[in-house]
Amino acid sequence: MSATEDRVAQHWTTGGRSSRMYDRTVKNKRLFGLMCRVLWAADVRVLYDDIAKLATAGDAVVLDLPAGGGLAFRGLTPEFTGRYVAADISEFMLGIAQREAERRGLDDLDIEYVVTRADAVPFADATFDVCLCYNGLHCLTEPAAAVAEIVRVLKPGGEFRGAGVVRGNRFAMLSIGMFQRRNNFGVVMTDDELAGMLRAAGLTDVEVERRGAYCRFSGIRPK
Repeated sequence: MSATEDRVAQHWTTGGRSSRMYDRTVKNKRLFGLMCRVLWAADVRVLYDDIAKLATAGDAVVLDLPAGGGLAFRGLTPEFTGRYVAADISEFMLGIAQREAERRGLDDLDIEYVVTRADAVPFADATFDVCLCYNGLHCLTEPAAAVAEIVRVLKPGGEFRGAGVVRGNRFAMLSIGMFQRRNNFGVVMTDDELAGMLRAAGLTDVEVERRGAYCRFSGIRPK
C-alpha cells in the first residue's frame, strides 16, 4: 500500500466527522443534489435512478462495494429474495449500514457485512450476479486493481454498475483537488478513461453517462 493510498484508506476507516457528514448528506437526495451542483456542476439523479433498479433484483446475488453507510439500501424492498453482501474497508461505516437496514425494515433479508479492501475481495471467482460501486472509484488510488477484482467475482453475464465523480470543467477540478488534498479522494478519471478501464478489465456493453463532473457507468462480463 502506497503512502497516499494509506492516507486515503485511513481517512475513510476512522469514522471521522467527514465520513459521518458524507453519510448524512448522500442519504438526503435533495441536499446531495444541491451540493453536487455547486461542487461538480453535476446532476446526480443518475445515482438514485440506478439504485432504484435494485427493486427488481429478485433473487440475485449482489455485491455492494463500497457499501458505506447503506446508501443502496434505499433501493431494496422486503421482497428481495437474493443474497446481498455489503462490503467496505470501514467497519464504522458498515455499522451505520446495519442500522440503516434496520431502519428500513430489511432485517429479514439475507444481508452480510464484510470488511475488505476493494482490491482484495474475499470471495471466489464468479460469485455475484450484480456488483455495485456507488461513489467509490474516485476514493481509490488504484481503481483499475479494484475493478479487475470486482470483475473476477462477477459471474459471466453479470453486470457491474455504479456512479461517481469524474474530471469535469476547471471549476470542478478545483473542488476535486481540494478533496484530494484532504485525502477524501484518490484518482479521479475522465469519463473516457473510466470507459477504457472498464473495457480493459474485460467488460463489454460498457456505458458511461456523464453529467457534469459526475457519471453513471455499467458493463457486462461476457459469457
